[in-house]
Amino acid sequence: MRYIFTTIIILGYILFGYFWIQTSYQIITQNVFIETFTFNKISTSTVSYTNKNNDSKNYIISYQYEINDKLYTNELIVDKQSFADKVGLHKESLNIMYNQQLPMVSYIEGWELKTSHKFNLILFSIFLGITILGNLFLKAENKRLKEVLTQH
Repeated sequence: MRYIFTTIIILGYILFGYFWIQTSYQIITQNVFIETFTFNKISTSTVSYTNKNNDSKNYIISYQYEINDKLYTNELIVDKQSFADKVGLHKESLNIMYNQQLPMVSYIEGWELKTSHKFNLILFSIFLGITILGNLFLKAENKRLKEVLTQH
């Protein structure tokens, strides 16, 4: 039974740790809490709108932009109605805000995901915290079990 819990703890560290690090990277590189990086505006060279799984609610927005003769591509899944209200659908070109120091980091102007990044950080911090507490509990239980076994 201990091996099952140990495996769950290890998988929790890997899974929630990965997502926590990924969200932290997004928060830092997209200036969610503090203005660390400079962002510049550029228009996309290519934009495509794809209906995801013939679902009228979700769209895949793919866009490309060029910085210093290097082409960058990004893709995101959006709610059709929200995107249409905030940015507009089926535009031939979109304004992109890209990180001047890390040009592969970008977002569509008017479609910042700061609230989503904050929520994800809180969520994965909670799950990572639960994993850490589970690990501490498991270690304490193992220590108690060893003490009981060495006394007899």
